[in-house]
Amino acid sequence: MKKVSIIMGVYNCESTIAKSIESILNQTFTDYELIIWDDGSTDSTLKIAKEYEKNYQDKVKCYFSEENKGLNKTLNLCIKVSEGEFIARQDADDYSEKSRLEKQVMFLDENDEISIVGSNFVFFDGKKNVGEIIYPEYPSEHDLLRQTPFAHPTVLVRKKDLISVGGYSEGECYYRIEDYQLWFKMFSKGYKGYNIQENLYYYREDSESFQRRNFLNRKNEMRLKWEIFKHYDFKLYESFQILKPIVIYLIPKKVYIALRKRKYG
Repeated sequence: MKKVSIIMGVYNCESTIAKSIESILNQTFTDYELIIWDDGSTDSTLKIAKEYEKNYQDKVKCYFSEENKGLNKTLNLCIKVSEGEFIARQDADDYSEKSRLEKQVMFLDENDEISIVGSNFVFFDGKKNVGEIIYPEYPSEHDLLRQTPFAHPTVLVRKKDLISVGGYSEGECYYRIEDYQLWFKMFSKGYKGYNIQENLYYYREDSESFQRRNFLNRKNEMRLKWEIFKHYDFKLYESFQILKPIVIYLIPKKVYIALRKRKYG
C-alpha cells in the first residue's frame, strides 16, 4: 500500500506527457504510485504512458478507456483502483516542483483537521513563465463563491474524505468544473483546506487551454455559483459573483490573456 496515489487523466497530450511524468518520477518523496488513465486518445499518448509503465513497474500504472468519457469519470476510475492514503492530482501538460509531494504529505500528517492541501503555482505559455497565482492560505466559503479555492492539479486530498462525498460528480453539467463542485461538496460537509504559500506547481496556459473554456463551461460555473450562494445565504450584494463567468466569457480572448499577464506577471 502506497502513501500517495497520483491520479492523471490524459487525452491527446503526446507532446507534454513525458515531462509531466518525469516531474513525478523526480519527486523527493518516493512512497507513491502514479495512476495514468488514458481517456480514448487518438495520438501516441497511451503508447508513451505504457512505455513508462514498462520501465517503472513499481511506480507507474497505466489504464485506458476505448472511448472518451470526460475528466470527472476518468478521475473516479483512477480513484477506484488507487491504493494510497492520500490522492494527489496532476495534469499531463503541467509539471510539479520536485519537493511538492514531500511538503504536502508532511503538512497533512501534521494537521489532522485539514483534508485538502494545495499550493500556489507558476503559469507558463509553453515557452516561458508568465506569472504566478497566489491562493488564499485558509480558504473560506467566501473564497469559494469568488472562484475555485484550490488549483485543482496542485492538490493532495485525504482519500477517505474524498470518498465520503462521493468523489467527483459526473454529468455534463459538471464539465470543466468537476474540481469546483468537489470543493463545494467537501466544504459543505465541514472539511477544511489549506494552500501552501509556495509555487509547487507549473501550470500551462496556452491558446488551447483558453479555447477549452467555452460558453457551456462558463454556464456550468455560473450554475454552481448560484448553488453556493443559496447554500451559504450570502448577502444580496455578493450575488454579482454569480455573473462573473459570463462576463469573463464575453471578454475577447486576447484581451483576457493580456489582463491576466498584467495582473499576475
